[in-house]
Amino acid sequence: MAIARPNAKIAVLVPPIINASATIMATVTYQGDADS
Repeated sequence: MAIARPNAKIAVLVPPIINASATIMATVTYQGDADS
């Protein structure tokens, strides 16, 4: 269980990080297209 708990925390934290990265990439791409 001691090993499973950190894994559970990672599983909870990773999706928001991926979503945030995708949002940032989409925003940067959109701004880049708008500038050009």
